Amino acid sequence: MRKLIKYEGITILYEKNTLNKATYCDFGIDCGAYCDGILGESHYLEHLFFTETPARSHEEILKAKFLNRINAHTSFDEVKISFDQSSSLIDECFEICSDLFFNSVINNYYVDKEREIIKSEINRRHVDPRDMFEMEYRAKLLNEKRFLCSPAGKVESIDKITTQKLNEIRKKYFFRENFSITIYTNKSLSYVKKLAKEYILPKLSSKDEKLPNTDELDFVNKSFLNVTKKEINDNIVLLNFSKIPIPQNKKEKLKTYALLQYLNSLLFSKKLVKIREEKSYVYNLSSYRKATPREYVFGVKFQTKNEFIKPCLKEISKIICETRETGFSEEEFNDYVTKTKLSEDMEFSTPGDAIRALRGQYQTYDELLEKKVLKKLFYSITLNDVNEFMKNALKFNNYYISILTNTEIEKKMLPTEREIKTLFTEKE
Repeated sequence: MRKLIKYEGITILYEKNTLNKATYCDFGIDCGAYCDGILGESHYLEHLFFTETPARSHEEILKAKFLNRINAHTSFDEVKISFDQSSSLIDECFEICSDLFFNSVINNYYVDKEREIIKSEINRRHVDPRDMFEMEYRAKLLNEKRFLCSPAGKVESIDKITTQKLNEIRKKYFFRENFSITIYTNKSLSYVKKLAKEYILPKLSSKDEKLPNTDELDFVNKSFLNVTKKEINDNIVLLNFSKIPIPQNKKEKLKTYALLQYLNSLLFSKKLVKIREEKSYVYNLSSYRKATPREYVFGVKFQTKNEFIKPCLKEISKIICETRETGFSEEEFNDYVTKTKLSEDMEFSTPGDAIRALRGQYQTYDELLEKKVLKKLFYSITLNDVNEFMKNALKFNNYYISILTNTEIEKKMLPTEREIKTLFTEKE
């Protein structure tokens, strides 16, 4: 059983654990790197959760962190603290995490102490070329060079972050409408609400203002082919179709998300997977959906050897052209719907995935207070709906390709802009 509710202003995503007597829980605030004035501020704040509080010394916090498997994480969308523990200790863990989250001391001593640690973490993240490629992809997708880094920020920006600024972030973003609890437990939802009332609500006021987020960013696709060379063995290729609008109407927004799910599953499971299984061109192949501030992006990602880059792209182009021409068959559609109905968790794999998807992709909490809303809408979609959506989404004038390749690759093995245009051009 999974429920998404609003409770006294905060959002609770609850899922019943029927397997054992354990609890996984995270507290999240929507103030990730997208909200940073100086990139890295939110991540810096996360590091300071484990300093000290009026009730606990630094040593006591480190001990509690270890015993209760407490951790913290920062993404571009949120800052969160989590625990993974026996449900018999859920009250204690709620109290500890709420104490760290809301009462941790932010002063010059701890801010200066963490500065070099954070710089070291940033340097580690920038060593792996695959991490760098993901950073370059995000910066291109959002047309924002400042996001050419991880949520931890850049080394040169860390020295600009002050104690005063970090305290201002907590004051600005820590309010009820901006807070969520994601929890997977054998305890009842009413019990979770009781814990929230005792440990969370007294520490959060309510605000009318909404969090400025990725709506402030514009996506601009400047180039349809981008090649990056790094010291790696294989190649990673991303083929993205953009300009899939996110409707303003809440119901239509949900329907678009559901249609993307159909497209993602049908195109990959029945067609694209042949490139891996029959052609043996690739090691890894996947399709995915991403949300930019004002549009969705549907993409295909694969990892392959030098000599297979162009054959893979040619095969993908052929599959997409054939699919656009013939559409998905009734058999393919019905098979997917039947298999989906056999799964109780059709929307998301974990509670954490669900809350991230809700925040990052369509932010329509009111429409999803009951799972049946999306479920009913999902099954109302017809084969004709999917085929019409697919033809509009997979337009060849809306694509771009990013290739991460090795420095030793021969030029002839990389596609030219002319070759790409030949492959991905609308057929009359």
